[in-house]
Order: sequence, then C-alpha cells, then structure tokens
Amino acid sequence: MSLSRTLAAVTTSVLLASSAQAQLFSTGIGNGSTSRDASSGPAQSILVANNTTISGFGFWMGNSTAQSLKFFIFDGGTNVFEQTKSVGTFASGTLTKTDPFSFLLQAGRTYTFGVIGSASGYSVSYFYPTVAVSQNGLSIAGPNTNYGSFSTLTYQGAAGATMAIQIDGSSAVVPEPSTYALMGTGLVGLVGLARRRRATV
Repeated sequence: MSLSRTLAAVTTSVLLASSAQAQLFSTGIGNGSTSRDASSGPAQSILVANNTTISGFGFWMGNSTAQSLKFFIFDGGTNVFEQTKSVGTFASGTLTKTDPFSFLLQAGRTYTFGVIGSASGYSVSYFYPTVAVSQNGLSIAGPNTNYGSFSTLTYQGAAGATMAIQIDGSSAVVPEPSTYALMGTGLVGLVGLARRRRATV
C-alpha cells in the first residue's frame, strides 16, 4: 500500500470514530402508563439549546392490537414532521421508535414530540410527578400535552406528567489528546518508513 493510501485510511478511520449515531436524550421508562385511542395522543415538549440533527425518537409503549402509530413533531403551532408506521402487538414498556430520518432542531426553540395510534389498545409510559431531565443540550420543557385526532392533529391542551421519551441523533465525539498523539506517532513512523525505502532503492 502506498504512503498516500495509508495516510488516507488512517485519516478516514479517525474521522469515522469521531462521529457516531447516538442516544442524545432519554428519560428512561416511566413510573406509570396512560391508555389511549385514536382521539388523543400524548406529547412532550423539549427545549433545544444547540442546533441538533436528530435521526429518530420514540416512547416506551404497549400495544394490544395491530394498528398504525403516527409519530409527530410540532414547532409551536406548526406540524413540522410526521411518520406513520404499522405495528403489531407488543408488551407494555417497549421502547417504540420511528424509522430513521434526519431533522434539524434549531437552537432556542421548543419542539413537541408526540405519538398517536389509529385505534384503541395502545398505552404510553409517563412520569408522575413530573421529572426534569437535561442531556446534550436537550431539556424537558414543562408537563406533557395532548394532540388529536389521528387523522387531523390539533392541540388539545396541557396535562400534568412527563412522557417517557428517547431522542437519537448524530453525536460529535471529540477525540482525546492521547488519540491525536497516537495518530501523530503513527504518521511519523510511516513517513520515516517511506524515507528508508527510498534510501535503499
């Protein structure tokens, strides 16, 4: 392998190690659950401190009948994201997430993340009393709200719990100084090896 290809491979591996899909925010599973139907789904507002690209989110849920789940995000009064997926039955307390997507949360804004089913038989986990959680620039912003119906999402008012939610996204991992030192030592060694080869030809 040529020196330039080796250097490119080393640089690529360091860059890949520096960026990874990660769990950005999680309340963990709640201490209660609310049974819902197609008329009303719960939502949780999240305050965003820094521009953050997310790749998915979900709630701890249960479901006793095959149906569709609609995941949504509101920015103020505007519905800015929707994704509907078909699900089968699953036990209460199952982390149920969107399919992967990419969406930019803008710094200084509060977004409301929610889920609603197309039928009865689903439940969503919550914390009561409310909890304060802040991770990676994302923070719980007040108690949960409700939206409905499944076909036409509209705000139905505030409630008094914190919904159990997880948000995933792209997390920039800053390499430690020792990682840079090791990479630098390796590059110096490769350059030295290349010079020796040229000198013996």
